[in-house]
Amino acid sequence: MSNSKPKTKPDLTALYRLIDERNEKAQAERIKLFAQLYYADAPLADLNARNPEDLYGATVSCWLFIQKNNIEQPKVRVFNPDFETHGWQSTHTVIEVLAKEKPFLIDSVRLEINRRQISIHSINACVAHIERDSHHKKKASSPIFEASENSQSEAIIYIEVDRHTDTKILDDLSNTLVSILNEVSYCVKDFSRLTERVDNVSKELSHLPCDKPKKEIKEAQDFLSWLNNKHFTFLGCDEFTIEKEGGKTFIVRDESFDLGIFRFNNASKNRSLLEELPAEIQDFILNSEIVNFFKSGNRSRIHRPAYPDYIVIKRFNEKGEVIGGVRFMGLYTSIVYIESPINIPLVRHKIQQVLKFAGFRKDSHSEKE
Repeated sequence: MSNSKPKTKPDLTALYRLIDERNEKAQAERIKLFAQLYYADAPLADLNARNPEDLYGATVSCWLFIQKNNIEQPKVRVFNPDFETHGWQSTHTVIEVLAKEKPFLIDSVRLEINRRQISIHSINACVAHIERDSHHKKKASSPIFEASENSQSEAIIYIEVDRHTDTKILDDLSNTLVSILNEVSYCVKDFSRLTERVDNVSKELSHLPCDKPKKEIKEAQDFLSWLNNKHFTFLGCDEFTIEKEGGKTFIVRDESFDLGIFRFNNASKNRSLLEELPAEIQDFILNSEIVNFFKSGNRSRIHRPAYPDYIVIKRFNEKGEVIGGVRFMGLYTSIVYIESPINIPLVRHKIQQVLKFAGFRKDSHSEKE
């Protein structure tokens, strides 16, 4: 999404004429300035194909939509415009989104629409720099092209999709998008805290109370550093402890350590009886590996529709027994899929073991294959 004033402008002559005819002069100038920003990156073919009346309606609808907004909360509207109610019409259902500018917004909105197998007919987005008063109303003098000392960058997203008339479907889509955008907010807001947590966990490994091979500890620390070097999009983090009480073992999660989307939505119970969990999960929790991996059973609602990865770093007591751990959830970044596995900590160690077992000479053709 573009933040700067466009060098070339689309031909909005017909739209400007309608704006001038139907609004007092000062208001018309503000709406035209908004339209200039709003349509700066819109495909010309899409604009030229629009009926001027409908284009005017869509423009004014978005203009009115952004007039009041609590910047800390995403605002979503899903509706079917009609002449009687809105003064314009469309053969499509319209989705309007207003949110504080941040990564993953458009990707995540499109993910949910695609998940519902709803066709997208057009999409337009921009970033406006808006000053608001104490009641969250847009100030009339607010700049939109350039940031000011008191402005906030707000993303405006407009999407037309297959028409749906069932209000339950429209309301559910709206509520779900708000939930997803809240997850995005927590994820982005906690990004630095998530990466800091990774560094802190790595430092903890230097002071394990039990004996672990130094090479194993170093490999785990190298892996955490590798993750933090743009190889992992962190979505959330939580911590658990293992507590024994009355001859029973409990897995206890402390909400105060939740970060990212887990602060907004964490399906894990705060307290679970270990013996009631499936045997393979019990083994996973109690095994002596420092670093453990598993896949989420649900697709990500943020960024891309992959199954997120969980990376669990165990904590141990003096006897080497597991007493808890830290779980990081996220998505490996695209560069991981083209990087040689021999450069990835932990993975490289396993590959070296396989090559050694296979008897391949170092740097031989067979080894490289």
